[in-house]
Amino acid sequence: MTMCASAAPRAGVPQSRHVHVLLARGANEIERLFPGFPAEMVQQGAQVLDAARDVAWLTPGGWGVRFDSGFELCCATRDLIEAHVRRRTLALPNVTLQDGISVATW
Repeated sequence: MTMCASAAPRAGVPQSRHVHVLLARGANEIERLFPGFPAEMVQQGAQVLDAARDVAWLTPGGWGVRFDSGFELCCATRDLIEAHVRRRTLALPNVTLQDGISVATW
């Protein structure tokens, strides 16, 4: 397998075009590891949505009420999230990528 440098769909990667969501804890942890990460994602097309105002929730009791919750979701394709994680990880001084390597066991 080779590592793709772009945020384009790849063979063998399921749901690559589906919207993925970084919940608050995940966004906070990624921000801790990679300062500015969520803002960079938004600059590249990710959307920040209010979980109750901007997302329709269907529950067994019916559709959820829309209101400003203040609970933000960072939404992007899997490809965009992976490309940003890959780029930021490879920018670390102690990380190198060796393409074409297979791992047989841990």
